[in-house]
Amino acid sequence: MNKLLIFVIVIISVSLLSSVFVIFSNYVESDDAITDIELNILRDGAALELVGKTTNVVQELTFSIYNPDGILISEDTSFANLDGEFKSVITTGGPLWRQIGNFTFVVQQGEKIHPNNSRTFEMTEEMVQNRLDFINNKTP
Repeated sequence: MNKLLIFVIVIISVSLLSSVFVIFSNYVESDDAITDIELNILRDGAALELVGKTTNVVQELTFSIYNPDGILISEDTSFANLDGEFKSVITTGGPLWRQIGNFTFVVQQGEKIHPNNSRTFEMTEEMVQNRLDFINNKTP
């Protein structure tokens, strides 16, 4: 009876330790923890939404947007949810957003920037005009 009880306690202990290891492994820091990124252009370019997933939920994420000349025009920071999902919504507007061309949205976690962690989108003349019309309270 005692041997059976000890065996059951050992099995339960191993199970609990395995669960703790699996949970802890989601918190391990890594330079390539970001596993999925999707960029959505909202309201004809009035806002940009970057959603994704990371295996590192303890390290801060940095979201940066660069204009076609490679100049940083917007930056935001956030943490992922406990399930690893993250989202950043950045409203476009102002003089730095009136440039037509390819903008780059980069998400970074840690020191290293990986090429797979960026998305490029084209700001068209129509999108710029729609944004200006919105600012001036005109119907696009």
